[in-house]
Amino acid sequence: MSDQSVYYPQERDFINSLDADLRNLQGMSTLVYELVQNADDVKDEQGRPGATLIAFDLRDDALRVFNDGRFSDCGHLDENECPWSNQYGRRCDFHRMLLVGAADKRNEADTIGAFGIGFNAVYQVTDRPEIISSGRHLLFRPDEPTERRVQGWTVPDAGGTTFVLPWALDPSSPLRRLLLSAPSVSLAQLPQFEADIADALTLAALFLRNLRTLELKRDGLLLKRVEREPVSQDELVIRERDRECRWYLFHADFADRERALRERHLSAIEPKRHSRVTVAISDQEPQPGRLHAVLPTEDVLPFAAHVSADFFPSSDRKRVLLDPQSVGFQQEWNLAALRAAAQALANGISRLPAILGHQRLWALLQALNQAAQQATEGTTHPAYSCFWESMSDQGRLRDEPIVFTTSGLWVRPGAARLLESEEERRASPLFEALGLHLVHPDLRGFFGLLRQADVGTPLLTVSDIVGALQRAGLSAGRPLEEGPRYLSSIDTCWTLWKALDALLNPRTSRPKEPGAQELLAACPLALDDQDRFQPPRALFRGDQPTRTLFPQVAWLANGVPTDGIPGSLVPAFAVADAIKILSSRTPADLLDAWLGDRLDFSALYAWLEERRAQITSDPHLVKPLVRLPIWPWADGLAPLSSLFLPTGFEDPLRLSSLLDLEALRGHHDFVKDLGVQELTLRTYLLDVLPRALREQPNLETAKRREIVHLLARELGHIRDDPEVRRRLSQLPLVECSDGSFCQPPRPTSRARP
Repeated sequence: MSDQSVYYPQERDFINSLDADLRNLQGMSTLVYELVQNADDVKDEQGRPGATLIAFDLRDDALRVFNDGRFSDCGHLDENECPWSNQYGRRCDFHRMLLVGAADKRNEADTIGAFGIGFNAVYQVTDRPEIISSGRHLLFRPDEPTERRVQGWTVPDAGGTTFVLPWALDPSSPLRRLLLSAPSVSLAQLPQFEADIADALTLAALFLRNLRTLELKRDGLLLKRVEREPVSQDELVIRERDRECRWYLFHADFADRERALRERHLSAIEPKRHSRVTVAISDQEPQPGRLHAVLPTEDVLPFAAHVSADFFPSSDRKRVLLDPQSVGFQQEWNLAALRAAAQALANGISRLPAILGHQRLWALLQALNQAAQQATEGTTHPAYSCFWESMSDQGRLRDEPIVFTTSGLWVRPGAARLLESEEERRASPLFEALGLHLVHPDLRGFFGLLRQADVGTPLLTVSDIVGALQRAGLSAGRPLEEGPRYLSSIDTCWTLWKALDALLNPRTSRPKEPGAQELLAACPLALDDQDRFQPPRALFRGDQPTRTLFPQVAWLANGVPTDGIPGSLVPAFAVADAIKILSSRTPADLLDAWLGDRLDFSALYAWLEERRAQITSDPHLVKPLVRLPIWPWADGLAPLSSLFLPTGFEDPLRLSSLLDLEALRGHHDFVKDLGVQELTLRTYLLDVLPRALREQPNLETAKRREIVHLLARELGHIRDDPEVRRRLSQLPLVECSDGSFCQPPRPTSRARP
């Protein structure tokens, strides 16, 4: 260092303005961000980026900050105005430092700084900061008179730039006595400073333009190194020791809105301010993101993404101006930037599954959705709702393959199916084997979001399963052991049936699926007694006696649930079904079965009587049943409608057919309930005799005469029964002279005298 020093003035009312500035520039992180910003903004004489490294070294006497860029120097620091202002449209860096607060970086493109007063943050911890760069050493002495406020020396150019910030340890120093907002520093604070700097370097690294390495040292020993490696425009790797974090970047701009705002607000928006925005998402465990005005603010986002834009920040640079009380164009600009960021993330939805994986993707989507809900409820800033609005706009989420399935595929929400019950989840291997896309169980916690109309993931339905079974080739008559994969054992069938039960009878408010039972009834998912797949409607269920009586029926397999699927869809074998089967057999076949004991008629009569109440209450059952030729009499089997129950009356002409009570085995009362009459004289005269004469018009004369003799013997009973007399009067029982028989003549009434 040269022994001869030079003094430079600082014209600003420095102490009062410094005290005001420091009220807005509190915290070690603010100091770090300001120095990082200055390093990232460093340019060489040709205006090219000049710094790639910045290092913070905590020492007991000072904080030393080095970057490998160089202060630009016009060579005329003794002049009040920098000659570069006219030549290049900007001052050199040394003139800028002498004119802290002039803020000409506000109009310089590709720089972060906007206020020009950020360097004043160093006065939180130091009374007399020093800058060594480009062969100059400047000492700033804000408590000195204006013309001697900056002292400078010429020094050998060691390369790079070093800021030396001796700790302001003396509370009674001239500057500390003048500054109300910046108390002195204690060495006991150094551990906290170390932690704050470490955290700040990590946050600051994300959206820098030029710096590649950020370091923290203690007395020259490296404690932390953050390395930035841009992989591409859309990808960045940040390394800290053995930890590597990959950041994925999504870009957009609001150029149209920018033009409109500039037209409305003219020169209020600096020319260098741009409309480009970037959203960053990492491949690490999610942490709440922040808004960055390139460098971090304290605005924490309600989701795991960081947003960087050329925001208008608050005067302390800790917040982005989003509230209505902000200057109008600043709030409008910032809201436009947020909406552009939301659009950038939405436009990148196709990249997110590979970046985040299924759980983190849906955690992000849920956070965006919740932010929109909270914005509506007033519990978070309404500006953040735009992220979900953009993401769900025009069915975007419904059209993207964002749902991860149990088979490891990504599909559109509408192509996946959600499982609601535990029974469905147990059957998921079967459903998956049948080709159904099932939402991965890791996403169960996002059930509500998946079901939202904006996403549109449907619940699994009966029609889904039936369709899958059909596509798998399940057909009627196929043996169980040849069934589709995962449906070739009784255990897997039970798993399917239980799942279908849960779908048909949901324990939630889920509406029942129209037509589901009909679909299942027609689908070959039940097993018959030969362990073959059959549609439930093609089978019958019944107890063992019924199965024994009707072995030709396709029965539901034993052991298959009857109180749920598929048994509940299988009709119970009923009397009508028995009548139908018996009606399909010829009288000769039935008689042959009777004579050959191939049908247990005694068991059949008992089976029918067990259903006595059902039969006798339904005329549609009684009528066909009594017409069946299955009822025993002396000559074999006959319809019940042609038989009578025997009593003490003897049919002298053997014109009637009597039930064989011995063969009927005690079912006398049952057949009586079916309308079978007892054979008495009266029923003989009212029913048997008229039917015999009607069915046998050529009945021999001898028998007709026997009938007349019977009537003569029973004349006493006949005279007292007008109905019998009327009926007999209609029968051809009077023998004529020509040997024929005719009805008795009607008596004529006598004429009155």
